[in-house]
Amino acid sequence: YTVSSSYQLTLKAAVDIREGEHLSTVYTHMIWGTAARRDHLKSTRYFMCTCRRCADPTELGTNFSALRCQRCPLGFMMSAAPLDQLADWICTSCNSTTTADEANEITLHLGEEVEQTLATASAFDIEKLIERVSATVVHP
Repeated sequence: YTVSSSYQLTLKAAVDIREGEHLSTVYTHMIWGTAARRDHLKSTRYFMCTCRRCADPTELGTNFSALRCQRCPLGFMMSAAPLDQLADWICTSCNSTTTADEANEITLHLGEEVEQTLATASAFDIEKLIERVSATVVHP
Protein backbone atom coordinates (compact mmCIF):
# COMPACT_ATOMS: atom_id res chain seq x y z
CA TYR A 1 0.00 0.00 0.00
CA THR A 2 1.02 3.61 -0.50
CA VAL A 3 -0.28 6.87 0.88
CA SER A 4 0.00 10.01 -1.24
CA SER A 5 0.84 13.46 0.09
CA SER A 6 -2.91 14.21 -0.03
CA TYR A 7 -3.54 11.12 2.15
CA GLN A 8 -5.04 9.03 -0.65
CA LEU A 9 -4.54 5.34 0.10
CA THR A 10 -3.72 2.98 -2.78
CA LEU A 11 -3.82 -0.77 -2.16
CA LYS A 12 -2.33 -3.31 -4.57
CA ALA A 13 -3.05 -7.00 -4.17
CA ALA A 14 -0.43 -9.64 -4.90
CA VAL A 15 -3.15 -12.10 -5.96
CA ASP A 16 -6.60 -11.88 -7.50
CA ILE A 17 -9.37 -11.14 -4.98
CA ARG A 18 -12.84 -12.58 -5.39
CA GLU A 19 -15.85 -10.48 -4.39
CA GLY A 20 -16.67 -11.02 -0.71
CA GLU A 21 -13.30 -12.64 0.02
CA HIS A 22 -11.68 -11.82 3.37
CA LEU A 23 -8.79 -9.35 3.15
CA SER A 24 -6.04 -8.97 5.69
CA THR A 25 -3.09 -6.64 5.99
CA VAL A 26 0.16 -6.33 7.89
CA TYR A 27 0.28 -3.35 10.23
CA THR A 28 4.07 -3.44 10.50
CA HIS A 29 7.03 -3.90 8.23
CA MET A 30 7.46 -7.58 7.43
CA ILE A 31 11.21 -7.30 7.89
CA TRP A 32 10.95 -6.21 11.52
CA GLY A 33 11.67 -8.72 14.25
CA THR A 34 9.13 -9.76 16.88
CA ALA A 35 10.01 -7.12 19.49
CA ALA A 36 9.84 -4.26 16.96
CA ARG A 37 6.56 -5.47 15.46
CA ARG A 38 4.90 -5.96 18.84
CA ASP A 39 6.14 -2.61 20.16
CA HIS A 40 4.88 -0.81 17.05
CA LEU A 41 1.46 -2.48 17.31
CA LYS A 42 1.23 -1.62 21.00
CA SER A 43 1.98 2.05 20.42
CA THR A 44 0.01 2.56 17.19
CA ARG A 45 -2.81 -0.01 17.22
CA TYR A 46 -3.14 -0.50 20.98
CA PHE A 47 -2.85 -4.28 21.06
CA MET A 48 -0.16 -6.86 21.69
CA CYS A 49 0.03 -9.35 18.85
CA THR A 50 -0.03 -13.03 19.78
CA CYS A 51 -0.01 -14.50 16.27
CA ARG A 52 1.91 -17.69 15.50
CA ARG A 53 4.96 -15.78 14.22
CA CYS A 54 5.15 -13.53 17.28
CA ALA A 55 4.70 -16.47 19.67
CA ASP A 56 7.41 -18.61 18.05
CA PRO A 57 11.04 -17.92 19.13
CA THR A 58 12.19 -18.91 15.62
CA GLU A 59 9.55 -16.71 13.94
CA LEU A 60 8.18 -19.68 11.99
CA GLY A 61 11.64 -20.99 11.18
CA THR A 62 13.01 -17.74 9.77
CA ASN A 63 15.20 -17.02 12.84
CA PHE A 64 14.68 -13.39 11.90
CA SER A 65 15.29 -11.98 15.40
CA ALA A 66 18.01 -14.48 16.36
CA LEU A 67 21.32 -12.99 17.47
CA ARG A 68 24.63 -14.80 17.30
CA CYS A 69 25.79 -16.09 20.68
CA GLN A 70 28.92 -14.27 21.83
CA ARG A 71 29.95 -17.20 24.04
CA CYS A 72 29.97 -20.07 21.53
CA PRO A 73 30.59 -20.32 17.77
CA LEU A 74 27.47 -22.27 16.77
CA GLY A 75 24.66 -20.86 18.88
CA PHE A 76 22.01 -18.25 18.36
CA MET A 77 20.26 -16.28 21.08
CA MET A 78 16.45 -16.27 20.98
CA SER A 79 13.83 -15.13 23.41
CA ALA A 80 12.85 -17.87 25.83
CA ALA A 81 9.28 -16.48 25.73
CA PRO A 82 8.72 -14.06 22.81
CA LEU A 83 5.34 -12.83 24.10
CA ASP A 84 7.03 -11.66 27.32
CA GLN A 85 9.02 -8.48 26.64
CA LEU A 86 11.13 -9.07 29.74
CA ALA A 87 12.04 -12.72 29.08
CA ASP A 88 15.71 -13.64 28.93
CA TRP A 89 17.21 -14.78 25.67
CA ILE A 90 18.85 -18.20 25.59
CA CYS A 91 21.48 -19.74 23.30
CA THR A 92 20.33 -22.66 21.15
CA SER A 93 23.70 -24.35 21.59
CA CYS A 94 25.35 -23.56 24.95
CA ASN A 95 22.23 -22.44 26.89
CA SER A 96 23.90 -19.22 28.05
CA THR A 97 21.47 -16.36 28.63
CA THR A 98 21.31 -12.64 28.16
CA THR A 99 18.67 -10.19 29.30
CA ALA A 100 15.93 -8.88 27.07
CA ASP A 101 17.36 -5.38 27.58
CA GLU A 102 20.76 -6.48 26.27
CA ALA A 103 19.22 -8.20 23.24
CA ASN A 104 17.03 -5.16 22.52
CA GLU A 105 20.05 -2.85 22.75
CA ILE A 106 21.89 -4.91 20.12
CA THR A 107 18.80 -4.98 17.91
CA LEU A 108 18.19 -1.22 18.23
CA HIS A 109 21.80 -0.42 17.40
CA LEU A 110 21.67 -2.72 14.39
CA GLY A 111 18.37 -1.19 13.23
CA GLU A 112 19.88 2.29 13.39
CA GLU A 113 22.88 1.14 11.37
CA VAL A 114 20.64 -0.48 8.76
CA GLU A 115 18.43 2.63 8.46
CA GLN A 116 21.47 4.89 8.09
CA THR A 117 22.99 2.60 5.46
CA LEU A 118 19.75 2.35 3.49
CA ALA A 119 19.42 6.15 3.47
CA THR A 120 22.92 6.96 2.28
CA ALA A 121 24.67 3.96 0.80
CA SER A 122 24.98 2.17 -2.51
CA ALA A 123 23.77 -1.36 -3.17
CA PHE A 124 27.39 -2.51 -2.72
CA ASP A 125 27.55 -0.91 0.74
CA ILE A 126 24.25 -2.53 1.71
CA GLU A 127 25.51 -5.95 0.59
CA LYS A 128 28.69 -5.46 2.63
CA LEU A 129 26.61 -4.56 5.71
CA ILE A 130 24.51 -7.71 5.26
CA GLU A 131 27.64 -9.87 4.91
CA ARG A 132 29.24 -8.33 8.00
CA VAL A 133 26.26 -8.50 10.36
CA SER A 134 25.18 -11.98 9.24
CA ALA A 135 28.68 -13.21 10.06
CA THR A 136 28.95 -11.45 13.43
CA VAL A 137 25.58 -10.34 14.85
CA VAL A 138 22.51 -12.04 13.39
CA HIS A 139 21.39 -15.37 11.95
CA PRO A 140 22.34 -15.58 8.27
